[in-house]
Amino acid sequence: MKSDINFEVKQPKNGYGDQAYWQWSILPLVEEKYWKSTKAVVNKVQYEWRRRLYKLRKAGYPPLQNRYVFARNCPPAGVWVNQTSRQCHLDRICPFCWGRTYVFQCWSRLIPTLFAKEGKRSHRDRNLIRAARTWRFDNLDTALRAVRADRKVELDKLTKSYDGYFGAAKLVQFYPDEQSLNGVFMRVATIVTVPDQSDYVPVFEQFGYKAKLYEQVTKQDLVQIVGRHAAFSSKLFRCDAKAAAKLLESLKGFRTCSYYGDMTQAASKID
Repeated sequence: MKSDINFEVKQPKNGYGDQAYWQWSILPLVEEKYWKSTKAVVNKVQYEWRRRLYKLRKAGYPPLQNRYVFARNCPPAGVWVNQTSRQCHLDRICPFCWGRTYVFQCWSRLIPTLFAKEGKRSHRDRNLIRAARTWRFDNLDTALRAVRADRKVELDKLTKSYDGYFGAAKLVQFYPDEQSLNGVFMRVATIVTVPDQSDYVPVFEQFGYKAKLYEQVTKQDLVQIVGRHAAFSSKLFRCDAKAAAKLLESLKGFRTCSYYGDMTQAASKID
């Protein structure tokens, strides 16, 4: 389109939060042959994003009836570019707004709960747990009822059964089951800071999660932890456009990410 902005990528941002986003949300969207060039990766993702927008609009996705041009020109995240543009705020499906809304936010909220201001390793009295679970439902309504009932249950159990927790983030993602008419998959990922000497992994396993405990982490460790926790869904990005449009519209008003405890406050910087 004539209105498309040709963003010139100057260089990548090298903050730890940017690395988490780049490695786990952006690189998986392109073939490995592009990985050596930041510019090539961004250009390819933007090309695929614009193609996706065309298909979503054709499929009747309502927000694109008046935000199509803005969405096509949504500025890349995690890199320095030569000009600015309005963000589209279609954060569930836009790979750039996803990074700004979920990866960077999770990072900025997690750091103060784990690290002293100049600390290179997390507080000795605090550990980190990352837990995730994916399961299938016959329809979205059933999935939404399940997640609303479950959203805070395991965190409440941590509080009542053990020593509580300092802060937590719970991220919920959906993508269609393309082998059925209405089936959906739901991924729920939780990241939580807990007191030292407290083994909370079995609590998450009771709910069917795969969970891992991390002790004395560095910010470099968190690149992998946060990156995996808040990875952009390539399945929703690539699935049938009509199925994606229907699912996205049905999720209108649903909160993708919830924060608890110390993580309700965001830091001023990503890293």
